[in-house]
Amino acid sequence: MAASDLIPARRVLVEAEGLNERLGHENFGFLSAAQGFLPAQPPRLALPASHRAWDEVAAALPEMFRALTLRRQVDAMPLLSGAADALPDADLYRAAAILGILAHAYHYVEATPYDQTPATILQPWAELSPRLHRPAPHLSFIDLNIYNWRLIDPAAPDPLRMENLRLLIPIVGNEDERRFQCTPIEMVAKFTPVLNAMLRAQEAVARDDPDALEAELLLIGAGLHALTHLSLHKVNPNAHHPLYIDPVVWGKTVAPLATPYQPNKDIPGPSGTAIPSFTLSDIFFGRTGFATPVGHETARTRNWFPPHWQALLTAAEQISVPEYVARTGRRALAGVFQQVMDAYAGETGLLGRHRLKAYGFLDLSFKAGRSRTLGGFDGGFEDRLWDRVNDLLEDARQERYTRYPETCHFVRLKRVEPLGGAEYSAGDGAAPVRRVVLDTAGTGLRYLPGDRCAILPENSPELVAQTVAALNATGDEPIPLTAAWRAAVALRDGYAGARVLSLRTLLTFGRLRPVSRSAAKTLLALTHDERLHRLVEARAEDQWELWDLLGLLAEGGFNPQHLWKAAPGEREHLARLVPPETFRMYSISSLPADAPAEELHLTVGQLHYRTPATEVSRAAERSGTASSFLSRLMAAPDAAAERRLSIKIVHPPRFALPADPRLPVVVFAGGTGISPFRGMLLARAAQPQGGENWLFYGARTPAEVYYQDDWARLAAAGRLEVRVALSQADHGLRFDGQAWVSAPAPRR
Repeated sequence: MAASDLIPARRVLVEAEGLNERLGHENFGFLSAAQGFLPAQPPRLALPASHRAWDEVAAALPEMFRALTLRRQVDAMPLLSGAADALPDADLYRAAAILGILAHAYHYVEATPYDQTPATILQPWAELSPRLHRPAPHLSFIDLNIYNWRLIDPAAPDPLRMENLRLLIPIVGNEDERRFQCTPIEMVAKFTPVLNAMLRAQEAVARDDPDALEAELLLIGAGLHALTHLSLHKVNPNAHHPLYIDPVVWGKTVAPLATPYQPNKDIPGPSGTAIPSFTLSDIFFGRTGFATPVGHETARTRNWFPPHWQALLTAAEQISVPEYVARTGRRALAGVFQQVMDAYAGETGLLGRHRLKAYGFLDLSFKAGRSRTLGGFDGGFEDRLWDRVNDLLEDARQERYTRYPETCHFVRLKRVEPLGGAEYSAGDGAAPVRRVVLDTAGTGLRYLPGDRCAILPENSPELVAQTVAALNATGDEPIPLTAAWRAAVALRDGYAGARVLSLRTLLTFGRLRPVSRSAAKTLLALTHDERLHRLVEARAEDQWELWDLLGLLAEGGFNPQHLWKAAPGEREHLARLVPPETFRMYSISSLPADAPAEELHLTVGQLHYRTPATEVSRAAERSGTASSFLSRLMAAPDAAAERRLSIKIVHPPRFALPADPRLPVVVFAGGTGISPFRGMLLARAAQPQGGENWLFYGARTPAEVYYQDDWARLAAAGRLEVRVALSQADHGLRFDGQAWVSAPAPRR
């Protein structure tokens, strides 16, 4: 194929590969189909003999760091040249990594101030930086990570894993440093198949092939899922995990050493904003906003990338996958794209999980004395910088959705089935437990064993009517929406773009039970009611629903009409007082298919509870919001089939079948808690040469042992050992190889 026939990003990749092949090094930036953003060849282990002094100092860094002799030995280094006639192009990246790390170590190794960085570092650093097309000498992500590794076992399968990597130039030399610094190297390596799939996706757009695009999107989603749940998980603050990284040790020894210290604030640090895979993903998924502080840092850091990285990113901007998806009008393709985008930028996707991981490490390390992040954000203990950075990362995550807002799948109720017979119930006279089957055909929706289905619930007409009455309203009053409400109702079928809702509709979609703490505090500030003050002090607002709390306040003379009559800018405005309802999680019970799922099963029983009569609560029968919503659908499935529900698929970070199907699986479940394990055990039974599967099921009565037919079928086929314990029956339940058998047995 002629170069002119290639899409722009592919053309850049081909040119970069050709240049590297001709020159035999990566002087113009690492870029290839085989290695992605990593060097085409492993990093060099040594410099020429003329520059051996740099290698020797780099090798002694951990010992010099511990003995506080680093500054003396660096001062004593010979002044070597970084010019072209002294240092070959092929050695530039190793030299830049050594000098950059030495400069930072020299600055941070002692608290004692010094006049300036010695010329033995600064002069050659300034000479070689222009040769690498860098605006100024600085410690880059390339220096600290991408060109700072060696393989422990080059012959190992899948060698570019954190467990098989060592740092070429460690500063501290402890395991916390190795694990933390080598995990991003693994993540850049694991991104290579995603990079190639992104280019193929753009090629599918260029030739107007939506089917090929969908196939590439699925590969991208699988790659992002692996990055999130396998690679990122290796940065682990769990002291009982074999890959444990101590956040305090990391924060006191490793983290400060790469923090930018140069007076020039324009010089970026080697933070996550300097990882090119994030920048390419932003472009691929259509990010255009960079107004947040982290977004600004991301856009600024891009200008410091090597030329071929910059060229690839610019070329990738020439073809918009999200715009093409929108033009096709194919609902399934749009569903797949949204699911893949959420795998990257969603609350439980790569960026969302990274934010939670970063918060945990920053929280402990800043409390232990750290004062600045790699991205240049600084502050003391009193500033609670860990909270600020957490908010900044969340703002940047949400910024990815400014052009293509977050959405969800809209599905219909397909059918409702009793679990093994009408006698199945949740016990104690509660509503029966049923299997709710959602019709997901044509949505492009896919899920894995152990995944959850998030459902956006609605309040019951009875609860809404009670709240309308408590507000002394008719329900038809127009309520202008806040920005948060506009974003929330866009996830409801038929409400995209709504800026005003009737009072009745807003209450249908709002959180009315239990009362949120922020709403209780706002009402207290408005009314100064002593009874409300007592229950807020006791943190008992969650024992109330909005309608009966408003009734309590009305007894003290408060007029609830003020809430829906207030202007939109006032804090007591109803849309500010009542937050929009959020998604509720249900484990998926069905076996996922390789192809797009045609249906999705949930195991649902209705929640009922009673609030006690105390000084800060009143005796009342209450119901769960989401379970009541689903129960109403189950009670009238024909009417429910005419409407579309809002759902999302959520991948739990550590709840999945083992990657090795030969490993045994033991499952413990009680009652409706069996829900996720049905899909898991059905998937295990379908695995060839799979290991043993055991199910220990606890229930009150035999009627609450759900999916008995499934367990019998798997047990008869030799794919499941099942044991049942009943706590409120004087007989046991066991499978004898052919059928379930009931016999007298003690409760257990």
